[in-house]
Amino acid sequence: MTVPASAFLDHQGYETVDIDAEAAALTTMGMTVLRWGVHAVTGKRIALLSDGVASKIELMEVDAVTGVLDHCAFAVAELGEAHAGAVSNGCAEDRAPFRLEAAKARTSFVRTPAGRLIQLVQYDDDSPDRAPWDQPTWSE
Repeated sequence: MTVPASAFLDHQGYETVDIDAEAAALTTMGMTVLRWGVHAVTGKRIALLSDGVASKIELMEVDAVTGVLDHCAFAVAELGEAHAGAVSNGCAEDRAPFRLEAAKARTSFVRTPAGRLIQLVQYDDDSPDRAPWDQPTWSE
C-alpha cells in the first residue's frame, strides 16, 4: 500500500480515569493491547490498543477527564519536515520534536487554528507501536 508522503491517520488518544476498566472493555470488543507505557508528560500510565485490522486507540490515565478526544495522531515519513510544514501552514507548536524511547519513535505535537491537538509520529522500523497490519510505503 502506498500513501502520499505527507501523513496517514495512526491513532486517536482518549483520557480515562480508570484505564484498567477501559482497556478491559475494549479487549472484549476484539482489541488487543499492543503496549502499556508511561505518559511522557504526566508520568501516568498509557495503553495502546489495536483491532488488528486498521485502528488503534491510545488510552491515557488522568485524574479527571477534561475532554472526550485528547488528540489525533498522524504517522509521517519524516518528522522534522512534517512538523515544520504544519507550523508554517498555521498550526501552533505545542511540543517540539522529541524521542519516545518506549515507542521507538520520534514525535511532536501541534495545535490546529481551532485548537485541536495533533500528534505527528515517525516510527522506527522495529517500533512496538507500529500497526500490526500492512505498513504503508511512503511515495516519493
